[in-house]
Amino acid sequence: MSMPSEAEALTAFIHWVQTICVGRHIKDVNALCDGSALFEVLQGVDDVHFLPPRSSSLETLHRRVVSFCTQELHIPEEVLPVIDIKEASKERSPSKSDLLKLLRLVLVIVLKSDHNDEQVNAMQTLSLDEQLIMKQVVEDVLSDYTSSDTTPPTTKEPIDGGANREEVITLRRDVELGKQRLSDCQDQLAHTESHVDRVTTENKELLSQLSALRQIQHERDALRDQLDEAKPMLEAYKKQERSLSKVRERAEEATELKRSVKELEKQIAELMEQSSEAADRTASQLAEQHRSVTLKSDRKYTELVEEHTQLAHEHEELKMQLEKLMEERRQDQTQMHSLLERVRTLEVDTPHDDLAPSLDLETQQQEFESMSPLEDDPMSSTDVTVMMDAVKADVTALRNNLTSKHAEAENLLRKLEKKAPKEAGKTSTKDIKNIGDLLTDSFRHEDLIMQRLQRCWDHVNKHMQQRVLSSPVLTDVERERDALRQEQRLMASAYHQLSQRLYREVSWQHVIPPVPVDSDDRVPEVPRVSGSGLSWIAQQRNAVSGALGFTSK
Repeated sequence: MSMPSEAEALTAFIHWVQTICVGRHIKDVNALCDGSALFEVLQGVDDVHFLPPRSSSLETLHRRVVSFCTQELHIPEEVLPVIDIKEASKERSPSKSDLLKLLRLVLVIVLKSDHNDEQVNAMQTLSLDEQLIMKQVVEDVLSDYTSSDTTPPTTKEPIDGGANREEVITLRRDVELGKQRLSDCQDQLAHTESHVDRVTTENKELLSQLSALRQIQHERDALRDQLDEAKPMLEAYKKQERSLSKVRERAEEATELKRSVKELEKQIAELMEQSSEAADRTASQLAEQHRSVTLKSDRKYTELVEEHTQLAHEHEELKMQLEKLMEERRQDQTQMHSLLERVRTLEVDTPHDDLAPSLDLETQQQEFESMSPLEDDPMSSTDVTVMMDAVKADVTALRNNLTSKHAEAENLLRKLEKKAPKEAGKTSTKDIKNIGDLLTDSFRHEDLIMQRLQRCWDHVNKHMQQRVLSSPVLTDVERERDALRQEQRLMASAYHQLSQRLYREVSWQHVIPPVPVDSDDRVPEVPRVSGSGLSWIAQQRNAVSGALGFTSK
């Protein structure tokens, strides 16, 4: 394998030194001319022998390398290569061959030392090509200096004997010691020179500092005098500063107060604006509410006025109806009194005449005809319809009247049944009067309605010859007529049974006292049994039967 070139070997050495000296920036061989980087490399091997001096140089490094090789590694000085240190230490264009020789000696010291782990590891971190170059350089260096250690230097002088040899060895040892002492003295001289230079420099610096300090001392004294003079002013300034700080605080407080006053004024303006807006809004709402309430009140007042007018009209109508009803009531009372007088007259005048009932009935019919005459003139269809409606209303009223009268009769009968057995002598004449009035009213209304029905029937038959009425109306009229006849029969039978029970249970002659003739509120006279053995109720029943027979003809 061919040896690497000088440039390749230098490049590999530069990268190796850069790997060890991490804190330095080594680009080329110029960075190795001062020897500081190589001192740092060898310090890892022997930090005592290769202690960096104050002013490091390549010449100092060369002397220590040669001394270490001859003393520690026992390499003869003759074997070591001759190096021109001055050429190698030039900064601009150093001798690369001489610098490479020095680097090879440094590599020998590293390889033969026991503390070379860091340097060997640095070689292993290089690139592959540089590792190959360093490997070749290491093998070459080891082969050179290993053989030179065992092989004595070649001399052409003959060996005279053991004495000359010992003398030569002694001389050589003395020379080596002298060289070593010389190198040590040179080192000490260099160290002393550097120390002297350093002390001289320091002395100059101290002198300059002393003059500066003296000037500073003068300035200090002047400043002390000025300080003594300025102390009263300083105290006054401090007082002014305190007062100024107070004034500043007050000014800040005043500024803060002004700011707060402005904010309050702004808030007051906003509140006033909001208040005015709220007042306007409230006023508009109140006006709207007042307007709506006024409209509602006016509408309600109008409705109340209309309702009042309507109620007044209804009141007038009801008043007129009341007057009309009062008039009808007076007429009914007059008619009832006349009928009662007629009944009494008939009872007193013809008590034993069997034909009296029929005559009384005819007389009553004539009176009712005179009280409620019917028109014999031809009737229109509208009049017939009105008459039929009136008849239906009368029939309904009759049914209701008969039902109520029947219930009243039953109540009175129950009262009489309770009173008759124990207190027959204390029976009130009021119950008897009520029964008589009830019977009289019933017969009067029945006769009136029957007469109206008869006349209505006659008119209907007369108009049926001229125009044909609808069959449902005739059927309803006939049904109502038959129902009324049946009800009359039932009422007559009920009144007959009532009279029989009354005559069986109560002694009428012991119960009813005589009534004065002049009394306006007198009750009807007690019916007397006629010579034929018939009571007044029986006579009325016969009259009803005769009337039914008369109407059915």
